[in-house]
Amino acid sequence: MNHWGIILTAGTFTQEAKREARRDGARPIELFDRDKLVDMFEELELGPRSKTVFEIDDAFFEEPANERANQRFHPGPQNAARFSVR
Repeated sequence: MNHWGIILTAGTFTQEAKREARRDGARPIELFDRDKLVDMFEELELGPRSKTVFEIDDAFFEEPANERANQRFHPGPQNAARFSVR
């Protein structure tokens, strides 16, 4: 019967541990340190994924709604260039 082992760590293995895992005559042991785990997770697309998050400007909602509408639909001098026809 073939026996083998897997050892996982979120850290790293010492050189002595790596040598022992490869030693002639020792039972096969596969060492998975944090770098190898991260590589495997990335390859298998497991774990964290990128995500775009938008923050809400609470001040926008504190401003009276009719003032927002007036600024948006009735441009004053500060917004004239934005609404000018060219």
